Amino acid sequence: MTVATIIGVLLLMASTFVLRMSPEIFDSGYNVTTWSVVIAIWSAPVLLIAGLVIGWVGTVRNRRSLVVLGLVLAAVPVLASAGIIVMAG
Repeated sequence: MTVATIIGVLLLMASTFVLRMSPEIFDSGYNVTTWSVVIAIWSAPVLLIAGLVIGWVGTVRNRRSLVVLGLVLAAVPVLASAGIIVMAG
């Protein structure tokens, strides 16, 4: 969990630029696609933080299933971002 937390903090620091630039997406207009991208951008740090908190709660309570759930939840935004980067070429 310590390594996951360090990686998570580094990813949160890297995501600040994307979060600050996300309102610029609406320059092309308001539509469903634009809102979907903004919601995805803003939910990634929330999922990352929630996953790390759940993982640490599982560590304190000595429940391996809760730790795994937290790590999977924290990995979802990371894997989604990597998939978008790969698909974008």
